[in-house]
Amino acid sequence: MKQDVKKIRIEVCFVALFLVFVLIFSSFRNKIADSAAWLLAKTHEISLAPAKASQTKGQTQGQPQAQTQSPIKLSVLSQVPPPKNKVAESINPTVNKTPAGSDKPVTVDLAKTDIPAIAFSASPPVWNNSGIPLFPPLRNYNGTSWNDEKTDIKISTDGKKLYLLCRLYDKKADEAIIGDPKKLKRKGLWDTDCIEVFIMKNSRSDYYCQYIFSASGKVEYHYNKITNKPHIWGNATIPKSFEQPRFNVEEFDGGFELEAKIALSNIDVEMLKPGDSILIQIVRNYRGQSDKNSVTTQLFPVYIYADSKLGMNNHDRRAFQAITVKSDK
Repeated sequence: MKQDVKKIRIEVCFVALFLVFVLIFSSFRNKIADSAAWLLAKTHEISLAPAKASQTKGQTQGQPQAQTQSPIKLSVLSQVPPPKNKVAESINPTVNKTPAGSDKPVTVDLAKTDIPAIAFSASPPVWNNSGIPLFPPLRNYNGTSWNDEKTDIKISTDGKKLYLLCRLYDKKADEAIIGDPKKLKRKGLWDTDCIEVFIMKNSRSDYYCQYIFSASGKVEYHYNKITNKPHIWGNATIPKSFEQPRFNVEEFDGGFELEAKIALSNIDVEMLKPGDSILIQIVRNYRGQSDKNSVTTQLFPVYIYADSKLGMNNHDRRAFQAITVKSDK
């Protein structure tokens, strides 16, 4: 009997030791594996790859699924960043290079856009009203001309609303990208044939508004928060007082025509009078931004007014320009 008890005790001890060993091995197995790999690397039997850096998500990274709405029912969409483009030197040979690490903007030796005017008028603009002048032609974001298609723009205000009249000329309108943005590569209306209008009260503002009017007859709008870097933006909580834009898009023989009405109260402007000004940027995305035939044109090219080292970034607030209201009389 005593021998049986002794035998059981010995077996229990062995089991306990085994469990302790398993516990220790589980706790240190990663370090043991690393040491083994290091020893094998020293004998050149394997090579160690450097650890991959974890991806950092910034304000302009991440692409939440876009939702599109009719002009009646709209929703605010999370900001989607524009795609990256080639460096300035490869696109435009006139770009002046700066030393690496310099904060000085890279600029191009091209004339700046003539500053247009917003007409003060009780009625929306019409094409045959010479008192409401056309805006200057849009140019490539790098400052060069793009003459394949024309974009005519007129803007007026009654002090409370901003009225936009625009023609997107398109010789191949049947090839325009106007499909469901949920099925597009970048999943946003800015990746369709569209006009983007950015407006901000002034350089001291805490936010700005972005409206994207697509040739598809849909619209997105964004309420963007100002950050400490002019090419970075964030999503601001939209106020309950925010007024949805009203607009209409129609195809004509030669392209698309847009009429839109935007409430100036959305940027805290109570009354815009002759002599006043607001900051504006206008962008046309021809064939979206990710198609092989895409062209991005801007009223104020980012390569002239902003920092072209960052590539194409039509949210760069340094390219927003003050446009003054003038009487159409």
